[in-house]
Amino acid sequence: MDTSAFSNMKTSIGRFFIFLGLGLMTGSFVLRGHVRVTGLYRALRAISTERLVIVCNHPSLLELFVIPGFFSPLYLIGRPNRIPWTISAAELLSRQHYWRCIPVDRDNAASRGSCLRAACRLLKKGSSMMLNPEGGRTLKGTEFVEYNGRRIRKTEGGALFLAQQTNTRILPIFVTFNIDKPLSVPDCIKHLQRGNQMTINFGAPHDASKMSNEELELLLLSTGL
Repeated sequence: MDTSAFSNMKTSIGRFFIFLGLGLMTGSFVLRGHVRVTGLYRALRAISTERLVIVCNHPSLLELFVIPGFFSPLYLIGRPNRIPWTISAAELLSRQHYWRCIPVDRDNAASRGSCLRAACRLLKKGSSMMLNPEGGRTLKGTEFVEYNGRRIRKTEGGALFLAQQTNTRILPIFVTFNIDKPLSVPDCIKHLQRGNQMTINFGAPHDASKMSNEELELLLLSTGL
């Protein structure tokens, strides 16, 4: 076996066990009532059949691990390549290619540009892409948009750029998780176990060809209402 084939096999095996673990964790949270989910079957059906730009608000670090866990059934139906790639902070994970992640340094313009180009290439090849258009956790923001008791940071332009450059529809996810300060992942799990439920609402795909940032914000804030 040549080096390239061995590396690809190693990556495939690593990804299988990562997403298996995430799926088991997420399933455990759901069964225990810590996480409530709506719209999942419709979202999985869409993700399994078309490329999408998936946008999600960012109340904590925990949803970055819980939501990919909901995609693990795509392995069971033989569609592992339909699991979306994710854009995430470079410092968050090691060996990000195992997690199907594109790392980005948000404070570095060259890194942001490189990340968007890589995401465009993957979308054009048929992959889906998930990102947080707020550009960071909601609690760390300074400018906010509110609707019907919900709040997110003002969105950045990356999600719409990707969708419009690749003629891809947008699928919104809204996460409700009431915390009053930024928490680590272990502290988020402790917060769940104290009876603070996380709710994840998967929306339906929407055409983004003429969508504005303000329309994207309203779409995200109204998902699941």
